[in-house]
Amino acid sequence: MINQTTIQDGLPILLADHEPPCLSLYQPTHRRNPENLQDPIRYKNLLKALEESLRGRYAIKDTASLLDPFHRLAGNKEFWNHTWDGLAVLGAAGVFRIIKLQRPVAELAVAANSFHIKPLLRILQSADRYQVLSLNRGEVKLFEGNRDSVDEIELAEGVPRTITEALGEELTGLIRPFPLTGEPRWVRACVTVTDRSRTKRILTRSGFFARLTERS
Repeated sequence: MINQTTIQDGLPILLADHEPPCLSLYQPTHRRNPENLQDPIRYKNLLKALEESLRGRYAIKDTASLLDPFHRLAGNKEFWNHTWDGLAVLGAAGVFRIIKLQRPVAELAVAANSFHIKPLLRILQSADRYQVLSLNRGEVKLFEGNRDSVDEIELAEGVPRTITEALGEELTGLIRPFPLTGEPRWVRACVTVTDRSRTKRILTRSGFFARLTERS
């Protein structure tokens, strides 16, 4: 699983003390094809520059363990098919963070005693960021945006994505399709039939939203 994070969540880790060398790679990326086809190629070129910087500044025999996460990202086709406007990849011993950016950044690949975070601070200081929590009857999504764009981001670990994940066995055997006036033909909600003319919706949605509150 790719260890992606946001600028806000990543900065406390990046600002902490880490054993040198700290590897920092930045590049502009593209959201759409065919422009995004060049992104993994540019990344690999920057990765070569990062290796040269590492070997030129530090007398380290085992560079593979530091560079391995960077190389694995280079081969992740799914990741490169869903890039944003910029990318920051930072790694050190025991640390590896990937941050998709909603603004382009200048290319940079450097090994140093600390992480190069000026581009992240610049973006953070100049952008009014906000988050939008999207809820419907069956699922939850989280979006983050600024004045330039809005993008879906990963939910924190443990937060249920769907009503089934939230209610689990409480939901099993209760949900069944039943046509209701003004609703889609098959309503994904829990209903019980009292007679031919009336139906009563069991409040599964209340339970779903309650579980989200507990785990978020």
